Amino acid sequence: NKILTAEDITPVLESMRTTLVGANVAEPTVVEILDSVRQSLLGQQLSSLRVKTMVRQALERVIGRMLSTSAQVDILRDVLTKRDSGTKTTRANPYVIVMVG
Repeated sequence: NKILTAEDITPVLESMRTTLVGANVAEPTVVEILDSVRQSLLGQQLSSLRVKTMVRQALERVIGRMLSTSAQVDILRDVLTKRDSGTKTTRANPYVIVMVG
């Protein structure tokens, strides 16, 4: 079995970069994702899977790790803190919630 090198995964990562940028993913996030995928695959033994499949699986793991959190989120507390951050003459910016999916 072959060991994956940068030359093996670079073409797939470049294609992935184009796809992510085309999907309006911010450049710093694209760089972070691609670096993480590259690091997780370099030196790995190529199994019966194609390189493209291994890169896709690594991408899924990286994005899953980026989106999951072990931190407890208290939205009500955060909204109240944001609301109270304004002064008598200026209002605080709204608390923004973004739904993804």
